Amino acid sequence: MDRLKEPYVEESLGTYGVVVCEGQNEVLRMETLGVAAVGLGSNKATDHPIEKLIRFARQAGDNRVLLLPDCDEEGEHGFRELLWRLPHPSR
Repeated sequence: MDRLKEPYVEESLGTYGVVVCEGQNEVLRMETLGVAAVGLGSNKATDHPIEKLIRFARQAGDNRVLLLPDCDEEGEHGFRELLWRLPHPSR
């Protein structure tokens, strides 16, 4: 079964957009809460994952990305850099 077709994934994407965590432990925790999430595997994202994230947000997340860094200096710094690299739609 295609995971994107699962009801909780569709509902989560519709409610939150694409939820991005640092690692797989955080992704698993979000899954237990019924929130579909993806993990970077690091506090810094490179070009290829950022391009995939943008494409996925456009296709499935209604152009919305929710960033959930670890609560440490490295996580906040890395996700701040990621935030500046994401397109910002005008409202």
